[in-house]
Amino acid sequence: MRIDGCSDIEDPAPLAQQAAWQDVEPIAQDDGPSPICPIAYTDEYREMMGYLRAVMAAGEESARALALSGRVIQANPGHYTAWVYRKRLVEALASDIGAELDWVSALSAKHPKNYQLWHHREALVERLWPARAALALPEDQRLANPVLRRELQFVGSALDEDAKNFH
Repeated sequence: MRIDGCSDIEDPAPLAQQAAWQDVEPIAQDDGPSPICPIAYTDEYREMMGYLRAVMAAGEESARALALSGRVIQANPGHYTAWVYRKRLVEALASDIGAELDWVSALSAKHPKNYQLWHHREALVERLWPARAALALPEDQRLANPVLRRELQFVGSALDEDAKNFH
């Protein structure tokens, strides 16, 4: 699945067919010998998850792992583990937080009530402007900060769309 404004999917071909992934052996999901109610994943999602499990198991911190986490999140925005891994990658790779906030904003247009998305956004904002530093300033200086202004505008737009969206 591709969401407008989310740029993680550079090559929509199966990962097994992409040269960048030839060095990775996917790890299949182990549901045990006799799963009671196996989940019917699509082949694309099963493949993405196999590669995600492999790069996570290897402790890989790379641009391709970041892109893969985004691909998985776009397919399943509630995948908590993918969000946690993505946060770690953004920090480890010193990714552009503004670009990451833009990515999250684009994703939120389709999934405005996703808890993982809001938690990730909060962590990004905290990296840009730690709450302790913000609270040390007088209110007029806090309100003049571009990070806070961006977030107030974003939250305002989210509430204009749905006043009950108080994640």
